[in-house]
Amino acid sequence: MINKKKYYLKSVSKKIFWTQFILSLVFFGSLFFGLYFYSSMLFSKASNIDVQKIYPPDYQVFFDLILSLKEPINIFVIPASGIVILFFTFFSWLILRGIVKKTISQIPTQADTAPKETLKVDPELEKRKFLHILSVLQEEGRLIDFLNEDLSDYNDDDIGAAVRSIHKGCNDALKKYVELKPLLDDEEDSIIEVEENFNPEKIRLTGNVVGNPPFKGIVKHRGWKAQNINLPDLKKVQDASFLVPAEIEVE
Repeated sequence: MINKKKYYLKSVSKKIFWTQFILSLVFFGSLFFGLYFYSSMLFSKASNIDVQKIYPPDYQVFFDLILSLKEPINIFVIPASGIVILFFTFFSWLILRGIVKKTISQIPTQADTAPKETLKVDPELEKRKFLHILSVLQEEGRLIDFLNEDLSDYNDDDIGAAVRSIHKGCNDALKKYVELKPLLDDEEDSIIEVEENFNPEKIRLTGNVVGNPPFKGIVKHRGWKAQNINLPDLKKVQDASFLVPAEIEVE
């Protein structure tokens, strides 16, 4: 972007210079040409005047002085006009170039418009965030213990009694940190119509999905949404895979 700015400034500077030069040439060239033409006409008329007949003898010296300026004017009018044209062109170019340079410098560069460099992510912290809910449910409801338990040796009554305790602990943990509500107000197994502009993040279609919406279907699950979230504080651990510390009772 910086190189583009320099290139643009260089290109615009050239255009400004030649534009100012042409304008100066036209303006000052016309001005000097008019002055030269008018002075030549005056010199021509003055040379034809018989001063002695019209004015006193003292005026002859004055007219001779005026006529003596004709030659220097004819010699220096072109160089003088050229110097004035170049002088005005150069200084007006410097002023306009400074204005353009200031304007270009205010244009944001690619580095300014580019997104700020994101902070480095701590992999262990990200793992901890992902696994934190498991540690909470384990501490409150012993969920991991239950899921890793071999239930083949237990009858249904024993399992039911264990599930009741786990259910209460996990439910209390969720209520402590987040309020859960169904995404749909309709009851399960009820028939609803899915509109054409439905949100696929809210509704997932299953079964015989053919054609375009609207669809009629049966609510198989109402979905869940979280609100009033009150996240628990993350524990400072070096290893994110440590969900819950082992407990040892010292005798």
